[in-house]
Amino acid sequence: MAIISSQTENTKAETPKNLALAITNLKEHLLKYETENLFNIIRNVKDVYQYRYIIKQVESSDKAVAAITDLILAAIQRRQRFRTLDCLKVLKSLVKNLSEGNDLPKETTAKLFEIYKHFILTGRDDIKWCVSSIIKDKKLDDEAIDWLVSNQLHSTHIVNRLLLYPYQHSQIKNWVEQVLFKDDLQNRRSELIAILIEKDLPKIATKENSSTIQWAIFKSRLPYENKIELLKRYSDVDSLQATIEIADRLNSPDILRNLLEKLENVNTS
Repeated sequence: MAIISSQTENTKAETPKNLALAITNLKEHLLKYETENLFNIIRNVKDVYQYRYIIKQVESSDKAVAAITDLILAAIQRRQRFRTLDCLKVLKSLVKNLSEGNDLPKETTAKLFEIYKHFILTGRDDIKWCVSSIIKDKKLDDEAIDWLVSNQLHSTHIVNRLLLYPYQHSQIKNWVEQVLFKDDLQNRRSELIAILIEKDLPKIATKENSSTIQWAIFKSRLPYENKIELLKRYSDVDSLQATIEIADRLNSPDILRNLLEKLENVNTS
């Protein structure tokens, strides 16, 4: 009987503790549905880290991105130590989960770029990848583009942002022309030329081999039909493997039929 009594007393003693944990767990879980309450609680980067799993699950918005951006930027400016990668991953998740077509306010994008600048030259590689994704596809102001161009020699990540920038920009075009003229970035030739392609190949691309030209056309921002026509025009026997791979990626057997016809005509002439 003494043993039974002891077990009952232990159960009663544990119940309040388990109940308190359950209540805390439910309150925290509900925060992902109560975004306003959640962001009222989050006052600093320590809170961002503490609630990181919940924040990643909320419906993202301009306001949510701006709030976390401000907290991380404030910590950087105060030179505060914090769980850098974990907090940046929270911001990355919010940016990634914005509704399609949501262009962040210029002020928020400028702050994201300040975070990017802080880490892209000095951070660990995993942090560099993270901040790169945060500004990926964002429309940057002229000052930001100028910074990327001025610092492109310092990081492959910066070169990637320039080559993959989704908007036409005169500063980037000027940079591309200079790089091609100097024969720099030999392993990125097709991406460089792709930026200069509008209706046809730029004159500076005429010295390139046909495989590089095919890949440049493929990576260009041309509409699908225009891209197909240029791929047909510039394909030849030397670009055979590139043309086959590109045709498969674009699901366009017409490119292959066109090249086959060219080669057969040469063979019978």
